[in-house]
Amino acid sequence: MSRYEDVARELPNWETFRSGRGTTLDIILSGVEVPPGIILFEDPPIHDLHRRLLSRVFTPRRMAAIEPLTRQYCVRALDRLSDSQRFDFIADIGAQIPMRTIGYLLGIPEENQEMIRDTSNGAIALSDGQFRWPAPRRRPG
Repeated sequence: MSRYEDVARELPNWETFRSGRGTTLDIILSGVEVPPGIILFEDPPIHDLHRRLLSRVFTPRRMAAIEPLTRQYCVRALDRLSDSQRFDFIADIGAQIPMRTIGYLLGIPEENQEMIRDTSNGAIALSDGQFRWPAPRRRPG
């Protein structure tokens, strides 16, 4: 589904469109058992519980408080691309904004945000049909 009306109609239909089986076609088709504890791969009722807990962090007041940080990040990201003839919005900016926003909300220093995102992405990717947690990277110094 790609149209807003279709997605809006089916969004509450979690029994048909289950996250608990995976969220990408490679995971869904592999038949691998999705590991517990990853909210993206949860279905109700456990997803609802975790979402309620997280909603305490994502309040309008907290979002307003970090808006200047997110705007500053967007300006820096766009400034780096200003001399480019072309760029990929998703890869160069769009994929970064959720990580930055969540990092700001949780108080994660900017220099650690990409490492945490990469570790998380590695944890939810398949390698040889299995989920594998990557080895932790050590910070220099």
